[in-house]
Amino acid sequence: MKANLIGFGLQRRLPLFLIFPSPREVSGLPCGGVYFLENDPALPVHREGSVRTIRQSGEHLAGLIEGLLDISKIEAGQLHIYRDEFRLGDFLSQLVDMFRLQAEARNIKLEFHRPEFLPVTVHSDEKRLRQILINLLSNAIKYTDAGHVTFTVRYSGEVADFIVEDSGRGIRADDMERIFRPFERIHEPGRQAPPGTGLGLTITKLLTEVLGGEITVESTYGTGSAFHVKMMLATPHTPAQKPTSMQRIYGYKGRRLTVIAMDDEPDHREMMNEILSPLGFIVFAASDGPQCLEFAKQHEADIFLLDISLPGMTGWEVTSQLRRIGHRNTPIVMVSAVAGGESINALGTHHHDAIVSKPIRIDELLTRIGQLLKIEWIHEMPVPPVQRSFTLAGPDTIELPEDDLRELRSLVQIGHARAVQEKLSAIELAHPELQTLTAELRSHVNRFDFEGLDTLLGEIQREQVG
Repeated sequence: MKANLIGFGLQRRLPLFLIFPSPREVSGLPCGGVYFLENDPALPVHREGSVRTIRQSGEHLAGLIEGLLDISKIEAGQLHIYRDEFRLGDFLSQLVDMFRLQAEARNIKLEFHRPEFLPVTVHSDEKRLRQILINLLSNAIKYTDAGHVTFTVRYSGEVADFIVEDSGRGIRADDMERIFRPFERIHEPGRQAPPGTGLGLTITKLLTEVLGGEITVESTYGTGSAFHVKMMLATPHTPAQKPTSMQRIYGYKGRRLTVIAMDDEPDHREMMNEILSPLGFIVFAASDGPQCLEFAKQHEADIFLLDISLPGMTGWEVTSQLRRIGHRNTPIVMVSAVAGGESINALGTHHHDAIVSKPIRIDELLTRIGQLLKIEWIHEMPVPPVQRSFTLAGPDTIELPEDDLRELRSLVQIGHARAVQEKLSAIELAHPELQTLTAELRSHVNRFDFEGLDTLLGEIQREQVG
């Protein structure tokens, strides 16, 4: 494995060095590949949640590596902040989904509370806000041996208050000043220290302050801790037309559009083709600068997607050539394997129209393309709700066995998703005639809608009791 060495002091006299995969290796994480599996219609329903978690965890791993880079950039005064527009509700739901299985594996109840009103879209640095909250939720689960972790979101006057509370070990009063220091890990006699580098809270505090926010902590040793992050999340004047996680894109309206993508990695070229071709785009994938320029002469491109770091002719040189040979107004999206794409801004070039960082997030890529080409996306039609054929209407109605019903409700009320899925599979095996009912129940589990599932099971129980 190739590696980059980044040295930084972090309040120490001697430089420290961390070895981690190079940005180009990070760009090969399975986020993009899992996208195809996640959207494969042949994927069993009961595996959808697991595949989604794999994708989100891959994105989380890339974010951790970028977080380490961020520390050195903050110290050097070179960290660039971005003003992204993103859907707050989807953003929060994805975070909670990512950590449910982790909490479940430790028999910890993960609770999520959000206000009735949240703005649809907000402005902030989405990647770094995600990193802040991931670090807090990960720590809360890691340091909680039993009980619960509660994630609460409040929003008022364009100020968001994120609270991560746990019933874990708590923090001693004399350790409160140390927890935000780099490489400081609190060791307790008789306890094995959880795995980690001691950088999570350091990164969290630095990023919170860089984004103009404030982080505080309250803790009682032996009882638990609560971390508060307050931050301005301004609402845009016009909501972004970004597809929600429940609206998968499967095409667009209007004539067929041509994309020329350039990347020296065959896997990345194939991925671009597999993402865009099924949506109706004509894709020409170039392996280097000269081939890209040749494609540009032969075909009328509507948009270019250009990797930056290439042997021979770089992406920057290609953009200059494209503007000179007649593509003055054709949108150009630079695809950067450098965390955050800061090198793009440092060069001061104005030949590109947008930036997408690797590992590529499919929703971000499609959003950029849609904005630049003013595309009207076509989404899948909502699946009609499963018709209930199990309502008690007569003596021949098939009932859910009472013991199974009681066990299901018990598992739902503690939020044990995996056990609920296994129980539903056992019911289907023993009672194939209940497949319509189990399909509807499973749809709630896949959305982690335990409240709705418990309500539905209660209705069924009342109907069967009569």
